[in-house]
Amino acid sequence: MQDEKDVGDMPIWQDHERRITTLENTFAGYSTKMDSVEKKMGDVERKIDDQWGEQKQLLNTLIEHHLSTNKIKLSNFWKMILNVTGAGGLIITVIYALVQYFGR
Repeated sequence: MQDEKDVGDMPIWQDHERRITTLENTFAGYSTKMDSVEKKMGDVERKIDDQWGEQKQLLNTLIEHHLSTNKIKLSNFWKMILNVTGAGGLIITVIYALVQYFGR
């Protein structure tokens, strides 16, 4: 109790060592907390980068699959067109030959 009364009676300029020590301790505590926050932010950034990489890979796979599916569809479409027109041309040729043969 006496110490608190003595400290209370001291002028501000005489108590500067205690106040400086208190400020240094407070600053050290804040510095430790800031280091902890920076470490946690680094961990969060790494997790975000990992997730972004996975999402990018999945998106690229999806796009590649979609494009290959479209190529197959277009390829099958043109094969069908060629088969139909080729078969149609063959049928017309046979009919024309029969008409020419029996038409004489």
